[in-house]
Amino acid sequence: MNQYQWTFLDNKQQRHTLGIAHGPESGHMVVHCDHRVVLIEFEVLEPRTFSFFVEDELCKLSIEGNAEKGFEYDFHIDTEVDTEVNRTRNAIQVRTKRMSMLQAIGAIAFGLLFVGSIGYWGHTVTLDQLPDKLLGSGLRAQAKLVDGGDIEFIGGTSIIRGQPIGFDESRLTQLPLKQGDAVPVLFSEDEPSRFVIDWRSALRPLKHDTLRRGPIASAVLRTLAVELPSRAGKPACALRAADRIGGIHGQISFLDAYLAKEPEALAKWEARLGEPAYASRLRQVCTDETAL
Repeated sequence: MNQYQWTFLDNKQQRHTLGIAHGPESGHMVVHCDHRVVLIEFEVLEPRTFSFFVEDELCKLSIEGNAEKGFEYDFHIDTEVDTEVNRTRNAIQVRTKRMSMLQAIGAIAFGLLFVGSIGYWGHTVTLDQLPDKLLGSGLRAQAKLVDGGDIEFIGGTSIIRGQPIGFDESRLTQLPLKQGDAVPVLFSEDEPSRFVIDWRSALRPLKHDTLRRGPIASAVLRTLAVELPSRAGKPACALRAADRIGGIHGQISFLDAYLAKEPEALAKWEARLGEPAYASRLRQVCTDETAL
């Protein structure tokens, strides 16, 4: 039985926990939210997308894969469809943009230097947000490590060579990778030179205990075997638990804590490892006690 859960905030900032139980052989599926069943389907054995409301938010749950290769699950709130909540949300965004425009016009009156600093700040915010955008909607490509530690791949009609943006470069430097290793990446169609590591694809084999894990997944496991405290469980189990807790963002946060030693992420995960709920989650994802 495949079981996943996600936690999200609705438009009123109320927290909800949504979960799915899906039989990989029978295809029978139950979706529940806050201990209430919201959807039941039978014989879901091929890619499907389901839509349902939680409070006023239109939610979408996608299932990819098949019984032979395994299933993957993705959940998100649809902020594009025409609903009352989205109309209100868009109106707020329009007002926010209008206010930002007025502030920008006012800033011009204080001189070009101030305008330049505002522009630099805006550019920095865009750079910080781009990795998350690519994780959600970037184009996939298979890259490889080349001499000098750069990553090379074909992006559109060009050969791209360089380093990933965001914190990926610091994450990679902690891993024992070598020239020629395959590295999945996500890039922007408009700017292929701005790319991130496709951690979802790189770590996906860990969900199924696949022997051919790929160089990044294997390097992560070797490094975490040294870095992880015993209460975190074995590396593969710990990463699967992080996926159950926060999806791909949970796994990346876990890598930041125990690969890059990022202080905030490390403090968060050190606190979480001491909670009984974490030990329970480990038992869920690694039923074989010897794997813990």
